[in-house]
This record gives sequence, structure tokens and C-alpha cells, in this order.
Amino acid sequence: MDKLPLDIFFDILSRIPVKSLLQSRSISKSWLRVIDHPFLAAMHASRCAAEEPNTLLKIPHCAAHNQSPLTFHEVREHRRSLRATEIPIATFSDWSRCTPMGSCNGLLCFACHKDKQCLVLSNPLRNVFFALPKATIDGSEEDYLVSCGLGFDASTSSYKVVRILCSLAGLNTSRVEVHRVGTSSWEEIPEVPPYSVHGKAVFAHGVLHWLVSPFVQDFSACTTDSIVAFDVREERFRLTPPHPTYQSRNTTLFQLLDLKGDLGMADLSSQERIDVWAMMEDFGKNLEWVREYRIEMQAPWGRVNNGHVQVIGPWGENGEIMMKTDEGFFIYSAKTEGLRYDQSLGLESDSVLVYSLRGSLIDLTTKCF
Repeated sequence: MDKLPLDIFFDILSRIPVKSLLQSRSISKSWLRVIDHPFLAAMHASRCAAEEPNTLLKIPHCAAHNQSPLTFHEVREHRRSLRATEIPIATFSDWSRCTPMGSCNGLLCFACHKDKQCLVLSNPLRNVFFALPKATIDGSEEDYLVSCGLGFDASTSSYKVVRILCSLAGLNTSRVEVHRVGTSSWEEIPEVPPYSVHGKAVFAHGVLHWLVSPFVQDFSACTTDSIVAFDVREERFRLTPPHPTYQSRNTTLFQLLDLKGDLGMADLSSQERIDVWAMMEDFGKNLEWVREYRIEMQAPWGRVNNGHVQVIGPWGENGEIMMKTDEGFFIYSAKTEGLRYDQSLGLESDSVLVYSLRGSLIDLTTKCF
């Protein structure tokens, strides 16, 4: 290592999976300093995002009275079955009940159930957490739905958290505030989404995406553009068309997801199959929808109710994608076009969240992430 120029060493390490790099931190102090360097984290995120295998995380969904800390357990495959590690890979003792609101470059954004103005960022693979300044706008009233998104502004190499408060009364009474991570305040901006949004935000190609809320009053005006997009750099909203076969007005039968850096949309409107589309770059110029998966859904005892399917996301190195239903879990392999089923996977499906997250070297405890 000492004989190699640092830039060449960075180039080599940036092609290695995150979990292997994190395990190598214990080799020596020199390795520790190099692997923890913010430049390597940025290089790895930009170069190997698509190739980096996703990690499945089990996150206990605690009851309201439970004061246990927030824990993350890695889900691993053992003899064709998935099991969560007994010892958590990350623990956040300051919060118990919270909800993941989105992810970006391997970082998770959580909101606290007790106080919706409190947010925290986490890199679970590094077991590090970063509490954000308390948001400015109070969204505790019952007539507001609060959505958050975490995005990356490549022009300034900065992360931004966007917080949207949508009034249930409609009439375009939304409010939006933005926090640039590393600063001490939030800023309310005049830009508001054209329609109320719902669900987790998905970050892709410099833009945060939400589905239009199914409670929007005049849905007929947005049936052809049912994705609300927020440009993280420009801090402007716009509408984005869904995939070509999108026809239903019931947005609950469609889900947005992160497909290794591309925007994905799962179409659950059929009872026989699930189509997963990805919005991908066309030769680096335009974005277009491409169907990535067609999954024939057939439970062991018959047809499944796709309206109760949650597409968790990609996992592993073989193009597998994981889904959760009321009956258990399905794992689809694009390589073999096979679908395997497990009733529990050892994940206690009724009491936990399972999250698919790309690995990241970003250390939130530094001031230059």
C-alpha cells in the first residue's frame, strides 16, 4: 500500500464492495484513514452505485409503548432461506419509534413518531447516526400529512432534506422547507408541489420523486402525470409522466422504488403478475421507461392479492428482487425467472420493516460528507 500513489490506491478501493472495505478498516491505522477518507466515499458512490449489492435490513416496528432503541439487523441468506442476524449491526439509543422516509447514496432518513419535526440520518452499515436540527414548520396537526425526502446536489456536493406538509383540506395549501445537511437551520421555500404527495420519496438522477396522493380532489387533471418531482439543485417542482401502461387512477396499486439509482415503478394493478419499470438514461441524454421485471405471481395455494404486495427492492448480486405480502415473502430472480416463497424468512413479518439499501462509505460523524 505504501508503495502505491494515493490516487491509484483510491481508484482500486473504489471498485470494492462497501462491506468488504468496512471489514478492512481493522487491518491497520493506514487502511482505516484511507477507507474513512471522504474522497473515497464520494468516488465509490459515483463509480460503483449500480454495481454495489444492496443489503436487506430488518428494522423492528416497535409498539407505541416500547422504549427499546432503534436497531438494524442485516438479513443474510443461509441454505436458501433468509435470516436476520441476532446481533444488530447498528443501534440508535435516542429513539425508539420512527419511520424511514427515504434514502440516498446509502443513507437513510428517519422521522420520529413522537415529534414529526425531529429527523435523523443514518448509515447503518457504519453504525453512525446524525440528528438534524429540529424542523421549523409544525406539522403535528391532524389536518397535515408530512412527507420527507433526502437528495444529493451534485453541483455543490451537498445533501438536502426536503420536508413537505400537505393539507388534507386540499386547495393547494402545502408548505415546503429545505435543510442543507451540515447547516444549523431549515428554510421555507415558496415552491410547493402542484398536488399533494404520499409515500416514501425516491431519489434518482438528481431528483426526488413522490406519487400523487390518492386523496387529491381533482385527480382527472393529473392522471397522465402522476409523479411529483423535485429538482434538488434548482429546488423546483414539476410533474413527471409514469410508465407507458399506467392507466389506473388508484395510486395505491403503484409503488415507487429505488432500482440501484434509477427510479422504479411497480405496477400491482394485475392479479396475475407484477411489472416493475425503471426510468433509465437513454445514451446519457434522455430518460425513458424500460420494463425491468415481469413477475408472474402465483402463491403456493393460488392467486395472491397484489393490492397487498409491497415491493421492497433489489437485493444481492444476482438481480433478485424481494416482495412482501400478507402471507409472507417472495423473492424473484431475474437470472432464472424463478419465484421462491417463504412464509416467514425468520423476519417476523407482522412486526418488522424490511428495507433494501445500497452500501455507502459515507461517515456522517465528519463535517465533510
